[in-house]
Amino acid sequence: MRKQLSLLFAVVVALVMMTVPAYADDKYISGNAGMILSRTVDINQVNGNTLLQLPVKEGMNFVGAVGMVFENFRIEGEVGYQLCGINDKLGKGHERILSLMLNNYYDFTTEGIQPYLMAGVGGAQARLSRFLIGSSPDAFISNDSATGFAYQFGAGVSFPIAEASFIDVRFRHFAMGEITEANYLKYSPSNNAVLLGLRIGF
Repeated sequence: MRKQLSLLFAVVVALVMMTVPAYADDKYISGNAGMILSRTVDINQVNGNTLLQLPVKEGMNFVGAVGMVFENFRIEGEVGYQLCGINDKLGKGHERILSLMLNNYYDFTTEGIQPYLMAGVGGAQARLSRFLIGSSPDAFISNDSATGFAYQFGAGVSFPIAEASFIDVRFRHFAMGEITEANYLKYSPSNNAVLLGLRIGF
């Protein structure tokens, strides 16, 4: 599975780097880190019946990207990692998501402070790591993972700090389609996050 994700990421980066580079106004690398907001996740059985609803704690989100600028538009390939904790009487464990995305941005202005909108599509691997349902000796434990389609959208503001360098603040929503883990659990990973980062042109 990791090899498949690595191949997907290579394809995403290749697509970005081959997107008419001669016409790009600038190229950049960026990195962002932030907090995933708490939420409730519906864990379903494979027959569709709701097994339980679990509160998921605040978590961490890290992303890195390489991209190109075309006047008011940007396109980039992004790799991301998410980690959230689950600690409830009904279930315990961690939710981990590795994502590979192709993002598009629209900057409302190309000078000074730059508000923007963004959207992206790609693939992600979600894992309920050491996920335990119940507290009895025969409680169900999952350490499985599943890969599926992912998308995200959001908005943010870039603040110039030097030539072609920006501090970036954003809010984004991330989601995957319904996935099945351990041939027993079905759920749809999704979350909201607030991120702070740096973008450097070259």
